[in-house]
Amino acid sequence: MARSRYEDEDDDDYEDRPRKRRRRDDDDDSDDRSGGGSNTAIIVVVAIIGVVAFVGIAAALVFVLKNERPAPQAAAPAPEVMEGPAAAPMNPLAKAPRPEVLPPAPVETPKAPAGAVALPCEIPSVSQVVFAGGPTGVAAVVSYQRAAAGLVIDVVQTGTGKALGKVQTTEVFGDGFALSPDGRWLGILTSEPFEGNAVKLHTVADGKEQAHFRPYSKKEDITRPGLIWVGFVGPDLLLTINEGGGFDVWGVPKMERKAGVAAKLTGGSRISVNGFTHAPANFSLTMDGKALAIFNGTGFTFYETATATETGRTEDLIRMGGSALFSGSAFSPDGSRFACYYQTFGAGAATSLRIWDAKTGQNAGGGTVAKAQSPAGFAWWGPNHMLFWEGGISTAKIFEVNSRQVVGNVRTTIPGKLGTTPPNGQMWGVVAFGNANALRGPAALVRADAPAPIPPNADYELSQFGLRARNP
Repeated sequence: MARSRYEDEDDDDYEDRPRKRRRRDDDDDSDDRSGGGSNTAIIVVVAIIGVVAFVGIAAALVFVLKNERPAPQAAAPAPEVMEGPAAAPMNPLAKAPRPEVLPPAPVETPKAPAGAVALPCEIPSVSQVVFAGGPTGVAAVVSYQRAAAGLVIDVVQTGTGKALGKVQTTEVFGDGFALSPDGRWLGILTSEPFEGNAVKLHTVADGKEQAHFRPYSKKEDITRPGLIWVGFVGPDLLLTINEGGGFDVWGVPKMERKAGVAAKLTGGSRISVNGFTHAPANFSLTMDGKALAIFNGTGFTFYETATATETGRTEDLIRMGGSALFSGSAFSPDGSRFACYYQTFGAGAATSLRIWDAKTGQNAGGGTVAKAQSPAGFAWWGPNHMLFWEGGISTAKIFEVNSRQVVGNVRTTIPGKLGTTPPNGQMWGVVAFGNANALRGPAALVRADAPAPIPPNADYELSQFGLRARNP
């Protein structure tokens, strides 16, 4: 007999379990297993009802807010008026006025601060500064043209920087410049070695060339001493000096010879100018141009320049035909003393700084220099010191006359140039005066008196603010 599916149950209890009751229990189990689907349906229905209710409430709220009139708000307080008429009451519903558009403020040209006068040129192109007429006279600032080959010479009043005129040339280099003390004339020494160096004379006011002449032509004699230096010794008197120690005075603008002395140097002796600083090596003019000291082959001779009259002579420094290396010569600011720095060779060779009385030619000081220097020219700085120019003319050594030793240094701010032909015992330089870009900014002319006293190991800098100690 086949086994019933209920035989797996407890056999003893089999007869006690009614079949109908068993089927009801099975139905209840089936209902329990399918109850999850019914609950899910109920939850979905409830969620739908909630969303619909939320949407309805939101719509009602929007409707209420849309139709509700806003409460009036207090107007913002008017700004305080510090000056001018009283302002009208502000309308809170009116649109704010558009701000007034102001034109751009004009750009002002930088002004030179105290201690400097502005120059009509840019600092990086300045190569040389020439003075005439003393500290209240005029200055010529030589610059390179930026857009073309050649030079630009701006002539200004030394004390104020006021522009007096401009001269432009096509020459790339100028071997010498002469400026009349009234700022009317500018002479330029041009290099023409085979024909003889020439002088081009310009009127400063309009920059026009008025004369072109060769005082020492080489066309007939190539060995003739050439022109080496030019300078004004009066408003209308131009001095020219040649390599042989001769000089002549000319009336401008016709270039009529007024006076002069023939060349007399022999052997290897020559009148020279330093090629870097353009400072005179073995001759010099006083600040007013009235006196000239020039090497005569053995010593120095003093002349009244306007008439070429000899007024004095120093003792011999070397034998005639001997050789010497001259570094610089200069009159003191008041013209009473004349100094020369030179080196001799052979028996008794020495490096010396000698000083003479400019009227009598008598020895007035100086002597052998224990530690030789190599100046590229020099100038007096006060009564007891000199500035020994370096080759780049942006730095100089301070040389004490009595001890004949270097006691300090002075330099310009970078970029800058020291004037190697100062009009008096002050120091002059061209520097940038604080432009945002100093390397391309405008230039300023600055002067500095010699400090008193100058301490040992002094280190000064000349800037747009004047002279300052770097190691106070």
